[in-house]
Amino acid sequence: MKNLDLSYLDLENIDLEAANFYGSTLRQSKLNRTDLRKANLTKANFYEASLKEASLIGANFQEANFQKANLQGAKLDVTKLRGANLHGAILQSFDLKNVDLNGFDLQKVNLCRANLQQTNLHEAYLQGANLQDANLQDANLQGADLEKCNLSGTNLLRVNLKDAKLQRANLQGADLRGANLRVANLQEVNLQGANLDNANLEEVDLLNAKNIPFEMLLKVRSLYRVKSLKTKIERRLKGLKPELFEYPSE
Repeated sequence: MKNLDLSYLDLENIDLEAANFYGSTLRQSKLNRTDLRKANLTKANFYEASLKEASLIGANFQEANFQKANLQGAKLDVTKLRGANLHGAILQSFDLKNVDLNGFDLQKVNLCRANLQQTNLHEAYLQGANLQDANLQDANLQGADLEKCNLSGTNLLRVNLKDAKLQRANLQGADLRGANLRVANLQEVNLQGANLDNANLEEVDLLNAKNIPFEMLLKVRSLYRVKSLKTKIERRLKGLKPELFEYPSE
């Protein structure tokens, strides 16, 4: 049972354990609560399919296409999705605490309200992803690409964003207390209402960054070699707290 065209079919609540869907097309099919444990999904196409609460433990996802698929509440080991196309997939509210997603391609993925606490996202690709209200506390995002990412209301407490690409990201209301943003690119970001208390902004590029008031920067840990800071604000900060611009002691 492979290379089948099962597009648009209603396959909800069906026992398909260990089924072979190699190379099959299941575009926009309904697979909610379906049992796909140990199924062979190699090169299968699940474009815009709904797999809410489906059981996918032990399935083979090699080169599978889950573009814009809804995987909300699905039971699976996300690390096994490496190499699958997840562009625009819905992983809303997923529990990914302490998972190794190093280098994962998660472009435009919906991770709204997901638990990514202590997760390793080193050099992950998250351009255009929705991480609104997600929990990324103590996560490793060093070198990650978060361009145009929605991080509004996100918990980024003590997160490692060293050398991360955050151009045009929305950080409105984000909690960045104690975050390491050293050498990060913050060009055109929106920081309205964000909390940067004790954050490290060494060598950060703030070109055309929006909503970064004097009071917010006064509470950061370091502004050593910061780039593109507005001249007026820089002068005020140097006059009141010059140590922010000195070489960090740590």
